[in-house]
Amino acid sequence: MAKHVKIGNEYTSYKKEIYLNGKKLNIEYPKSFLILGCYYSKDQKNVYHKDVKIKEADIESFTVLDWGYAKDKFNVYFNYNIISGADPVSFVILADDDYSKDRNSVFYLGRKIDGAVSDTFLTLEDGKAEDENAFYLDGKITEKK
Repeated sequence: MAKHVKIGNEYTSYKKEIYLNGKKLNIEYPKSFLILGCYYSKDQKNVYHKDVKIKEADIESFTVLDWGYAKDKFNVYFNYNIISGADPVSFVILADDDYSKDRNSVFYLGRKIDGAVSDTFLTLEDGKAEDENAFYLDGKITEKK
């Protein structure tokens, strides 16, 4: 009798199919399946986040960063969603990993913070941050300077 073979902390393989926490994933080429981290994976042609195929992802340049973030040469992703307008070359995750930024913008959980100044943006603690114009809590302005 065939058994599920563990291929990662939460992934298993059974009869040429891939499962995540017991749920069958729709992996196009299961023989080439590779776990990348942060629930990202790929096969020979596609990149996935959990059970979602990321159609826009460039498989050759796709890199997992951390905390649900990833990028390729064209886009930055938070989970499987493209962070609109984010620059993959200059994108970094900040010390409070809910915040990130690139050379032009600041983001909180993958959403742009309108008006935040990337050059002077600093994370503090417990979801707090500041830039030259304001203080922030969980990605929202709490007080103007």
